[in-house]
Amino acid sequence: MAFVKKEIVEQYKTHATDTGSPEVQVALLTTRIKYLSNHFKKFPKDFASRVGFLKMVREIFNPRRKKSDGLGDVRISVQDFVRNNPAMGRVQK
Repeated sequence: MAFVKKEIVEQYKTHATDTGSPEVQVALLTTRIKYLSNHFKKFPKDFASRVGFLKMVREIFNPRRKKSDGLGDVRISVQDFVRNNPAMGRVQK
């Protein structure tokens, strides 16, 4: 997964040293969610990973989070990003 992260950062960065822009964060989170979704299809009894996955998703989409958090801009730009990058679309079932 680490080598994929470098490729994703290279693909979605907005400038030469970018690793934390909303576009990069959304792309990384989307890739991680897709990977874990496939993992849970193969290993349905992997409850430890599922708990961590659900915590990660809850943290991202918690409506009480302040926009001053590091990912505050991500929730705002997710729709625009996915609309402009069809490869980051829905997870296939």
